[in-house]
Amino acid sequence: MKTGEWRKWLAAGTGVGIEIRGDRLEAMLVRVRPWGVQVAGMLSIERFRERPAADWGAEYASFLREHGASHLAAVVLLPRHELTVRYVSLPGVSSKDLPAAVEFQLDELHPYGEEEALHGWARTLDGTGVLIGIARAELIHRYAAWFAEAGIRVAAFTFSAAVLHAATRLLTQPPEGGFLALEEGPAGLEAYGESAARPVFSAVFDLAPERAAALVQAELRLNEEGAVRRLWELLPAPAAVPEGVELGGRALLYATAMAAACPWLAVKANL
Repeated sequence: MKTGEWRKWLAAGTGVGIEIRGDRLEAMLVRVRPWGVQVAGMLSIERFRERPAADWGAEYASFLREHGASHLAAVVLLPRHELTVRYVSLPGVSSKDLPAAVEFQLDELHPYGEEEALHGWARTLDGTGVLIGIARAELIHRYAAWFAEAGIRVAAFTFSAAVLHAATRLLTQPPEGGFLALEEGPAGLEAYGESAARPVFSAVFDLAPERAAALVQAELRLNEEGAVRRLWELLPAPAAVPEGVELGGRALLYATAMAAACPWLAVKANL
């Protein structure tokens, strides 16, 4: 049995993902089974930065109680434009030696000068490389304090490349030969791609989709017609969605919730 098939039959769990989208928080609860993903519910919290944390924390707690999920800790997706994300190829490095190898790379990857930074990293699922997310420490401490004040349990603060790398392989497999996926977000056009030339590519662009796609396709060396996709095309279609829940533009939130539901199959990059 192929690796992807094994992963599919191990995919069973319930998880909640939270995406920080400007001044709005969005939460999604999903139940993952080998035969599909059920979206159990979704919550939008407006102007969370302006409001007392206890207020929006109570909204979130009520949402979890309504769905019998108060025991779950959330995986929080950080805004892509607030992080630096890098892929480092480290084939043949043992698990024991990997932390030291990553720390050695971090000196060159740290983009914030004298400012203190925090990082999270994890092996890619094929074991040949490492995904690293780096953010200003002040930013992560601020988010952590907000969520703690709101009474929201957080399992991890992570980034889009990590959740997409896992979610596209949870019940399905990404296209052979490479791909580029685009998604409009609050801070611009987010691009995620994979190819033989660039095993993982992640960036945000303030460009027209056609221009961004052309630039990234050249970077990935993708020439196949149809290599550019929407993120939703790479993720398993939901088997069930509650009436009134609109999933358009929420592929990243969906992927985050899927990764939260099956952490043993995820890329555990936690800042």
